[in-house]
Amino acid sequence: MRVFWVTRTFDLGGAERALLELAPYLGAAGVQVRPLAVVSQGGLLMPLLRDAGMRPRVLGRGPFDPRWMWRLHRLVREERPDVVHVHDPLPGVGGRLACIGTGVRVVHTEHARWGSNRFVSRWANVLTFALNDAAVAVSREVRRSMAHGPLGRRAARSMRVIPNGLDLERVRGEAEVEPGVEIPEGTFGTVGHLTWVKGPDVLVRAAARIQRSRPDIACVLVGGGPLGAELASLAGDVGANVRFLGRRPDARAICARLGVYVQPSRSEGLPFAVLEAMALGRPIVATRVGGIPEVLTDEVDALLVPPDDPAALAAAIERTLGDRALAERLGHAAIARAEAFDARVTASALVAVYREVLDR
Repeated sequence: MRVFWVTRTFDLGGAERALLELAPYLGAAGVQVRPLAVVSQGGLLMPLLRDAGMRPRVLGRGPFDPRWMWRLHRLVREERPDVVHVHDPLPGVGGRLACIGTGVRVVHTEHARWGSNRFVSRWANVLTFALNDAAVAVSREVRRSMAHGPLGRRAARSMRVIPNGLDLERVRGEAEVEPGVEIPEGTFGTVGHLTWVKGPDVLVRAAARIQRSRPDIACVLVGGGPLGAELASLAGDVGANVRFLGRRPDARAICARLGVYVQPSRSEGLPFAVLEAMALGRPIVATRVGGIPEVLTDEVDALLVPPDDPAALAAAIERTLGDRALAERLGHAAIARAEAFDARVTASALVAVYREVLDR
């Protein structure tokens, strides 16, 4: 079975990360994947995909370059894949249109809540949704969020939920190496893009609150993004001791040494970073948004707080750092919960979807 996996970029977002995690298990099931990206920005994933034996290709120069759809249409005609698997609104809309008249099956996966996408993208997504042969959401909340208006409700009803999955063994193996930076005991922090939706500014403000009484406790942010300089300025303004470590190949090793992993997002589908922290047995403090409450239960395997609330976030972090028994209990429960998000399970579910649409 041959599948085109079409994403917006080859950056380290959810759809792109999903392929990297699932590739070995899709391959073991007889699925040959060809990664395709709509735009050229952020090619950090390309060498990793090549190392995994795949042939990634960029189709366009930017999101408003319509030639990528024609190139995809021509590539589908030339290579005749069995399935074109499109991810998120822009690749979804263009990919569906590009496959009209080819006879190739189209599977769509939505990784983010409806409200987090731009107005035009949202409605173009829904208006072309009937061109899908199957549709998948990474969480129940993502599916529920699409149910706006008659077309949106029809689209949501047609979606099945297949959560993201991790190669748990690889995550834990990469975390065993010694990180290239020192992470003192009791450090808290997060891993991810420095964008508004991920809420790093909320974490910086929470860090300032904590450090007024505990100046010895450090906060780290691992990842790149457009808010880097703004967050550094904010940290200085509010008096927060925050280390900005940037994008790092040893991010998992750093995460494994955090006293508390924090996910301060304002909106989410189902974040890989949280799944990684779970697999590594970190005590987790996260916001109660998107698919996070479907994965984590407050006071069982994490502490969940409202979004955009630095005081609540700081209180939960301080509580976890100050209670070793609580931290150990949350960490052990998170490890057990992570087993439900094994990449083998996700890959098997996707292969079943591919076979279903091909058997029609």
